[in-house]
Amino acid sequence: MEMREKLKQKIFHFKLKNKFMHDQNCQFCQQDIEYIDYKNFELLKGFISSQRKIYSRRRTSLCKKHQGLLTIAIKRARVMAILQFNK
Repeated sequence: MEMREKLKQKIFHFKLKNKFMHDQNCQFCQQDIEYIDYKNFELLKGFISSQRKIYSRRRTSLCKKHQGLLTIAIKRARVMAILQFNK
């Protein structure tokens, strides 16, 4: 019985630790930005490597919602020829 309680406490502590670990790291969440405009070249340029690849969430430290919006904006900008597909 005592083992189960200790295990539950460890799992609960781990969930709390992970839940708040990445709290407010996203720069778009901090600025309350809901929409990422695909026409904003200067903003999008910071999230693309020299090989024209989109940086990952780990590197950009964006939340899942804004990383998805950023990816869509970059892809739209590429289709509209605002950004290049390759070098």
